[in-house]
Amino acid sequence: GVDGQSGRGWVDAAGRAHGEGAPGLPWTDGIPPGFAESTGGTAGGSVGLWAIEALAAPAVMRFQFHFCSNRPTNRIDRPHWPTAHIAAAARAAEGTCALLQAALTGEGATKEAKALAAKLAPYGVRVELLLALLFALGNKWKAEWQRVREDDAVACVWLNEAVAFESQLRGPLALPTRAPGVLAMLCKLSGAVSRWARLEGDASAEALARVLRSPRGWAEAQPGA
Repeated sequence: GVDGQSGRGWVDAAGRAHGEGAPGLPWTDGIPPGFAESTGGTAGGSVGLWAIEALAAPAVMRFQFHFCSNRPTNRIDRPHWPTAHIAAAARAAEGTCALLQAALTGEGATKEAKALAAKLAPYGVRVELLLALLFALGNKWKAEWQRVREDDAVACVWLNEAVAFESQLRGPLALPTRAPGVLAMLCKLSGAVSRWARLEGDASAEALARVLRSPRGWAEAQPGA
């Protein structure tokens, strides 16, 4: 199946499954179906969307190697490690993504290539790569969430990192607002929203109790203070 723990696939912005193990996408000698059609039957033809798969597949595999296997880097109490990896991978691939985007939609691209890119990669090559990595992250979270939700400290770290990384995605990494980010993924996890609300409520109640226990909590506020 296509999952971040055992497979090497992901789902693009158009909802299509890609990569090894993706249903309906058997690979033959490393060449996806439709290669001949998208390139006019020659290796030197117009660039098809198989090129985005070729770009994203090793990035997804590298992510899974470090964060979805029995490696020291795969720790549920360090959620900022995989998110930092995703940000670094996206930045490192900017030049390659720009070249591939030009081949798909630039002046020299065919009408067919532009139409395919508009339909199947509407956010562009760079965002498609980012979404592939976020898909792998989402599957990692699904596999780990049951353990995380049972530990208040780890759950708080996860929630804080999700908020911080969402800000980074929408800011420096320029993920379009219409594309789902990590907060959307987090809120789809079973019981995540109610767990988040309870942790926030507990933290607020504790903060209020500290204020009320303090001698200053009952002092009359000074004008202009």
